[in-house]
Amino acid sequence: MAKPVAIITGGGKRIGAAISTAFLEMGWHVIIHVNNSLQEAQQLVDDFEQKTGSKSSAEIIRADFQEDEQLERFIAEVKSSKKVIEADGICALIHNASFYKPKDVEDISLDDLRFMNRIHVEVPFLLTQALIPQIKSVNGSVIGIVDTFGALLGGALALYFKQGWITSINDEFSRGISTRNKSELCGSWSSVSC
Repeated sequence: MAKPVAIITGGGKRIGAAISTAFLEMGWHVIIHVNNSLQEAQQLVDDFEQKTGSKSSAEIIRADFQEDEQLERFIAEVKSSKKVIEADGICALIHNASFYKPKDVEDISLDDLRFMNRIHVEVPFLLTQALIPQIKSVNGSVIGIVDTFGALLGGALALYFKQGWITSINDEFSRGISTRNKSELCGSWSSVSC
């Protein structure tokens, strides 16, 4: 029987690494997306293999989601992944990729806002939209990780918090999609705020 497949964007560091490791420990095939944390993701896989004494079922795909071509390549690699094909789809798509620039609200430029919007709103929407057939085929789930901790710190994390708020709106939109197709898309997962 094929292993269920999970995709974790931003899966090489911090909470993404913890999520990737947890799914590996549960015996899933994990597609770990990274942008600049390729070494950290490889170390995560190496550590897991050393700890368990067996080869992990993981693949690491590097893509800079600010670039349309790299996002499209990432989607194509996921769709053509042997493990995704063997499993007949994707059981969990976890949107964890994140980026923040420490700026006060009055210092945020339109370019800053567009950059953050791309990672926290556009990319989760585009990935979900492109992978809906693979998610629906196995009654899979889409999970959005939203960091609300920045709200408590204010000031330097203002842009990060604002993007977390925008991502929450996007998450509500995603929930609207999954509610409409609850039996087909939502599975037993729920959205997460950290």
